[in-house]
Amino acid sequence: MSEDKLRLWATWAAKPEPQARDVAKLRLRVNDVMMTSVSDFARKEDRDFIRGSAVSLAFWFADNFWRLRYESLPDDHAPSTNWRLRHDMTSAAGGTVWPPIMIHSTGDRVLFGPAFARPVDVGALRFAIAPIKTVDGETFVKAVDGFFEEVIATCALAVDGKVLEELVEQIRAEYLEPDQALWRRLEARLGYDPDTVPQEVMLSFADLEGSVGDEALAEAAAAAPGRLAGVTLKRALEAAEASDIVVDLQVAREIGADELRSRPDVPAWERGREAAKRVRAKEGFGDEPIRGKAFADLLRVTGESLNGRGTAGRLPYAARLRDRGERQKIALRSDYPRDRRFELSCALGDEIWTQANFGVISRAKTDRQKFQRAFAQNLLVPYDGLKQRIDFENPTERQLKQAAVHYHVHENVIRRLLILERVLPPETFEQRLEAA
Repeated sequence: MSEDKLRLWATWAAKPEPQARDVAKLRLRVNDVMMTSVSDFARKEDRDFIRGSAVSLAFWFADNFWRLRYESLPDDHAPSTNWRLRHDMTSAAGGTVWPPIMIHSTGDRVLFGPAFARPVDVGALRFAIAPIKTVDGETFVKAVDGFFEEVIATCALAVDGKVLEELVEQIRAEYLEPDQALWRRLEARLGYDPDTVPQEVMLSFADLEGSVGDEALAEAAAAAPGRLAGVTLKRALEAAEASDIVVDLQVAREIGADELRSRPDVPAWERGREAAKRVRAKEGFGDEPIRGKAFADLLRVTGESLNGRGTAGRLPYAARLRDRGERQKIALRSDYPRDRRFELSCALGDEIWTQANFGVISRAKTDRQKFQRAFAQNLLVPYDGLKQRIDFENPTERQLKQAAVHYHVHENVIRRLLILERVLPPETFEQRLEAA
């Protein structure tokens, strides 16, 4: 039941008078956590609800519905003001102090997390740091639509009640019409409100759908949203076509990974870790580093063939493009062998995630990209082997550096792996999101 995973609801002491503003107790629960919990020092109480206008909150969810469901957190250290207005609940109107919660898409799921890294005091109210929780996208849609229905039924005659009802009916109609819904999803993923994308941007991006597919459009938009999204995707496709780095990713078919892709209840990084374990077991790598020849053999190429030019060096993401059969052209960004191994491992991870003909390898915060990164980390650095080289009770910088040299990866690969495995604490909010 979606209600068990996500519930947004309101209770009113009485039905609002016609053309009066409603006042309700508003609660938001994600899985087992009440996200609306607050300490009220003036009333000397802790409570699990916010007092405010349910119509105002419903308007915020309706105005930003498509972006809340489909737009990811951008690959920036500080999201723009425009992004925060659409995803940070504190931006909702109505004169109410709303909880500092960010809501955004990770692809198939929707993530709820803290808008700030520390408790927030607003007047006599204190909001604790919200935990990071996720629900699948359909659960989010059903819960929000149920909230709309509840608010409209009670507040149809209140201030803005009729306007809210008309807006919700429009959203429902668009959501159920496949072509219109596809258009709205693409707008949101590109970082635009409905009907605000410059026509040339939308057309340049949508024209590539036949070449790369819907899923690749979504990932490319998350990796590099905005007015240059279409130009960037076209250049990435051209870079892949021009690449002379051609690998065979047949091993992706040989590890029985279908169920890994169909488990949205399991964090993407855990699924990536399991996929990497299966590849290492199949290829007999054990807990040892994958040296140059073994890595080339995994991709069924010669070591020299991996030294071709990086055709995606000037782009914000790398790409893979199916050539013939299981052969794929890889447009790499890096010229450094160590970093190229990681990009190529991500490309293999992407082929495990989906057998689409085109895919991007980026720093985006979607589940598909998280899966790629976790797969690459665990393929190149087996966790059980790392235990033999690092004192998990007292890891040192020297140990991390030596392990990175041993496994021929960047030190950050070791660090991120240990953070995901909870050996090291997350140092940044971005690292906490990676584990969600």
